[in-house]
Amino acid sequence: MKIKYIERINLTIYKVKENIYGVSDYLDIDFDKNLTALKGTSCRHGYFQNLTNQELSEITRIVNNQN
Repeated sequence: MKIKYIERINLTIYKVKENIYGVSDYLDIDFDKNLTALKGTSCRHGYFQNLTNQELSEITRIVNNQN
């Protein structure tokens, strides 16, 4: 998944878009107290998939840049 836009819905749920008009993935992410993504699951079209370490690192970077 190439992350371009990320929108916080609540404490652990994020909506990610590949582009501003594209299809969204919904992410359920567990963070530690330093807002480091520990593990997570993505859901697109009803299919669930665990996030890779690279995706978790990218999400951590984006979330920390937004806060």
